[in-house]
Amino acid sequence: MGEAAGKRKKPENARLCAFKALERIEAGAYADIALDALLSGLGEADAALSTELVYGVLRWMGRLDCIIDSLSTIKTAKLERRVLNALRLGAYQLLFLDRVPARAAINESVNLVKPGGERKAGFVNAVLRAIDAGRDKVVWPDKEKDPVRFLSVFYSHPEWLVKR
Repeated sequence: MGEAAGKRKKPENARLCAFKALERIEAGAYADIALDALLSGLGEADAALSTELVYGVLRWMGRLDCIIDSLSTIKTAKLERRVLNALRLGAYQLLFLDRVPARAAINESVNLVKPGGERKAGFVNAVLRAIDAGRDKVVWPDKEKDPVRFLSVFYSHPEWLVKR
């Protein structure tokens, strides 16, 4: 059966909800409105995790993108948005959430892009495994030559604010 006219299917889990919210935010929606519209079908724990994921990815996007660029064969600017958002969600869980097992963060992120094909899923899997194993191999902007860029990326703040 198809979805009823005018009704959208609600996400089944926290990560899918966060993924869909990030897609809506990239399309121009406000974060709180995009997230609120998707949370109603989730339990309290899943709603809390989804909220943490969305706001965490948005807060640390500059740092996450630098890490992905550093450990991926394809740079973030060239990645399909769905793949990039799955990588951001997985990387955020790996690097910032200590109660989420690495295997769960990687597997769930891979599942987000599986409908788009096995190659995309394999790519997300490889990049997230590289991030999990290579945290000390991230190439940050040069702290001495470009301190503003380094601080901007490392702390995920806009350059104009760091300059100030």
